Amino acid sequence: MNIRRLQIGLSEYATKIPGLAAYYSCGERTGANSSRDVSTNALHGTPTSVTFGSTGQIGRAYTLDGAASTISIGDVASLQFERTNPFSIMAIVRKTTADAIGNIFAKMESTADNARTRGYRLAIFDNAGTNRLRFTLCNDIASNALTMTGTTALSSTVTWYAVAVTYAGNSAPSDVNLYVNGVLETPITVGSNLSATIANSIVARIGSRGTAQDQFFPGLTQHITIVNRVLNLNEVQKYAQLAGLS
Repeated sequence: MNIRRLQIGLSEYATKIPGLAAYYSCGERTGANSSRDVSTNALHGTPTSVTFGSTGQIGRAYTLDGAASTISIGDVASLQFERTNPFSIMAIVRKTTADAIGNIFAKMESTADNARTRGYRLAIFDNAGTNRLRFTLCNDIASNALTMTGTTALSSTVTWYAVAVTYAGNSAPSDVNLYVNGVLETPITVGSNLSATIANSIVARIGSRGTAQDQFFPGLTQHITIVNRVLNLNEVQKYAQLAGLS
């Protein structure tokens, strides 16, 4: 496998996806002081306690410590998705703690910000005692949210995963597709009563959520891609293939 060729191929592919809202290759070298979005939106992020230059699945990656590491992107319009907006998120991740939850990408309140935790997020979360992919759209987590989880166990600390979610914008479980390594999951519905806004004034983040942050991701991440439409199966599979994970 020619890693360099795959790295170039994946970056070129991601930056040319129609509807690209943001793309973070996470390929900055050690000592970098910003996380570059190479989409035309240039939504560069500010890192805190992030190790740059780690060896990733394809090229360099960020290492997040699961305690304080985050990249703050800001409260920007192009990432302010409503429950009526279709969008997709893809990322390549590897956990460094076996049984730990954490946000991969989120624009969501933390519980300390507001108990309702309004917003959206893609995370690895515990379901029935197993870490799995989870996607949440939330007005109020207690009474007005759509939460879907995957079926593939994501507990390994040595395995890289290409994870993805697509959402069609109609607030229903059938709108959500979850993927691991280009394979469509059979999702489990955790909650399905979303009927009100998920908009908030919280900054979007890689690796955590909220202003008073929580649920930090423990592991490595790279090639984070956010798109303002529903990606199809072939597009998600191409991403996983170029990552050498399909």
